[in-house]
Amino acid sequence: LVPAPPWKLVRSKTVEDASPKVQDLDQRKHYKKGQRYPTPHPSDPTRGFYESLLEERPDSQIAIKYCIEYGVLRPDLHKKLHHVYHRLRQKGAWCLKTRIHRALDLQQKCKSRVRGKANKVR
Repeated sequence: LVPAPPWKLVRSKTVEDASPKVQDLDQRKHYKKGQRYPTPHPSDPTRGFYESLLEERPDSQIAIKYCIEYGVLRPDLHKKLHHVYHRLRQKGAWCLKTRIHRALDLQQKCKSRVRGKANKVR
């Protein structure tokens, strides 16, 4: 028996074996809660601006939105700010449509209360 040459002992990879799976390449599995975009490099000037704005004004809505959606904060600070971000988003801080709907709902509630009080007075 003649031994096989070493290049024949190595199993040739097929195209399927050579290409990594899409699930393995997807970086979104590393995203933080509420993060929508890839985290910019620390030297990115936009990132620096919003981080410094958040330090100076912790209640800044645009800084909160940027830092949460880009995941630039430490995990503990990100978790605390995510609650604020979620509350602002529910209130419609960045969506005019939501603010209009909330204002109309509030207006209708006020009108119904006034009508209810007027009927009780009679």
